[in-house]
Amino acid sequence: MGKPSQPYADFPLFAHANGQWAKKIRGRLYYFGVWDDPFAAREKFDKQRDYLYAGQAPPTECETLGDVLDAFKADKQRALDEGDINSRTFGEYEAMVETIGKLGRYRSINGIGKDDLTRLRGLLSKGKKGQQVSPVTLKRLLTFARMVFKYANDEHDANIKYSKPLASPAKKQIRERKNQAAKKLFTAEQIRTLRDAASPHIKAMILLGINAGFGPTDCVSLLPSDIRDGFYDSYRVKTQVPRRCPLWKETQKAVAAIAGSQLVFNGRQWDRHVFAREFKALCETCGIYQKGVTEPYTLRRTFETIAKTAPVNQSVIDKIMGHERPDMSEVYNQTVFDQELRKCVDHVHKWLTGSLTLS
Repeated sequence: MGKPSQPYADFPLFAHANGQWAKKIRGRLYYFGVWDDPFAAREKFDKQRDYLYAGQAPPTECETLGDVLDAFKADKQRALDEGDINSRTFGEYEAMVETIGKLGRYRSINGIGKDDLTRLRGLLSKGKKGQQVSPVTLKRLLTFARMVFKYANDEHDANIKYSKPLASPAKKQIRERKNQAAKKLFTAEQIRTLRDAASPHIKAMILLGINAGFGPTDCVSLLPSDIRDGFYDSYRVKTQVPRRCPLWKETQKAVAAIAGSQLVFNGRQWDRHVFAREFKALCETCGIYQKGVTEPYTLRRTFETIAKTAPVNQSVIDKIMGHERPDMSEVYNQTVFDQELRKCVDHVHKWLTGSLTLS
């Protein structure tokens, strides 16, 4: 379905690709309603325009759960448009809005009580096929759900007591599940086997993963200009935290073998799902596939695990991984020296080649 035309000549809104009528005011996009009802969107615009052009927040008129969910989604759409969140995060917000809507979009927002929130918790605890989700997954989903109701309380003067019904699973539960699960860790021999059997693109992904702690999203966004003088030097896409890492000769060679003019991973539309499928097929071919363990992201976990045994401090590993720690030592620490970075990746390389054994 293509974008609709404006219903009449001087209609003040335009059809945004997200399915809503929108207008940019004072450099910021605002949304006023779905394509299917342009006249309701115009009515909302007329009510809010004076406030928005004056740089003020318009008074809220949210009365139903659906009103709040639409407002929350529009707020996150604006965050996506302005680059504050990525499309994957927006998709998770969008899915949460849809799930909460099952409580009844036309119900009064302040009519949402403990029983409704308990029901919502039950919905979130089940996967797409009706299976029980892990405590870690449930914790993440409940965090998203609490954000919606906090927004309702903060922005729309609702009074929803959501904290206890939507509390995260107990830490003991999470620890028990983690203890039961297999460790997400490759052996050096497994990585060598995968590397030697991989296609050029997947080989580059594997080496970036174990050399520089790259995940699939890092690979997808990697630019040729991010690699200079044998170092990866840029920002982690997910957090925009600066990263720097010396690349092994074999990693540089693997990257050079596939690099395009705009993106390193060229030749097709790469994304985390494509990487996951290709990597799963490779693991199966090599006879080491294990569901939930042999994933591309496990290379990043393996790098961190092995790097922790290197004679360097945590700030060196964090610089390579793109982690940022909220403590005063990191505030005072002004740089991580290249010799420390090299010491770290050389240690991991010795482990990978078999000249270093850890037990």
